[in-house]
Amino acid sequence: MRVSTCQSCGKEFPCSDMYVVYDRTLCEPCADADLEARNLPQVPPGAVRRLGDPTVCGHCRADQGRQELPSIAGVPACPACERRLRNPRLPGWVKAAGLIILVLAGVELARNWRLFQGYFEIPRAHRAAKAGNFDEAARQMTLAAGHLPEIPPLTVHRWFYQGMAQLTKNQFDRAAESFEKAGQEAGKSGGFGKDSRDALEEWLTIAKLRGLLEKDRNADALALGEEFKRKFPSNPAADAMINAAGIAVAFDSKDYVKFEKLARERLSDDPKDPFTIAQLASALSCRYVETGQESFKAEAMETLDKARKLSGGNDSFKEYEERILYRLKTREVIDKKEYDRRFRPDGKGQAK
Repeated sequence: MRVSTCQSCGKEFPCSDMYVVYDRTLCEPCADADLEARNLPQVPPGAVRRLGDPTVCGHCRADQGRQELPSIAGVPACPACERRLRNPRLPGWVKAAGLIILVLAGVELARNWRLFQGYFEIPRAHRAAKAGNFDEAARQMTLAAGHLPEIPPLTVHRWFYQGMAQLTKNQFDRAAESFEKAGQEAGKSGGFGKDSRDALEEWLTIAKLRGLLEKDRNADALALGEEFKRKFPSNPAADAMINAAGIAVAFDSKDYVKFEKLARERLSDDPKDPFTIAQLASALSCRYVETGQESFKAEAMETLDKARKLSGGNDSFKEYEERILYRLKTREVIDKKEYDRRFRPDGKGQAK
């Protein structure tokens, strides 16, 4: 566990219990006092954040001594929590609904062939979802919903799995439509509690937010991300998405100082991801274009080299690297759309 000294009271606390308030590292009581003294109607986004400790699990608080933990969605995770997060169990409402459906299907099996079909399609759908094959899960659940129209939860699951399948294929608008339909069906059936409806709303918001980022509607994405954070503060995806939207807005507005600041914050949360490292190189290349300072260029090249070694030859990374190198070579900042128009109209071009 790492410790840090409060810049107000001078006491030492675990880093995981500290906050950065307007660039001052404070303990929780001092942070509360500082914000109360400022008497602001609303705290600006990014003005307050948890300091974090990469050696302490952000989920179970297990202390790993001096060993830094890998992060998931910006939150350090010990091996046990990492396994749980990367191989999540299905929500309890899914299991409960599945059990009810299986009992009903067993009773009617002898009298109705369609129930016999549904009896096998439902567990197939859940197994496929657990394995991450949401296309197959949606297909099986669609069949089950058709065979068993008198069981409304099946339609909810069908739209939920379809939304997950579309989300994994970056079909964000279609995923949002599917999650919205799942939420509507859950409201009609009356068999889903608030936690279940909130979970569907979280996935709907994530799909909408990623869709806005894909369309370069970055200011709208940032506003939605902040609303998401206020409504679902415990969702670890919120901070990462707010950071991504903030970086996009900073790039669009040519605020390269803020771009660099946000990129460094993101890197501190996820220091081993090659794209996160390359994002800092991108920010440094913009600073080089803006200032002409060779130190920015040198750090950008060093950072990009580190990211390249971790990328494993990923094609998407190569495309990103190509644009950063072009910026360093020409001292011209252009966005991806303009770069592709000039040099990659067929997806294969390269700057000369």
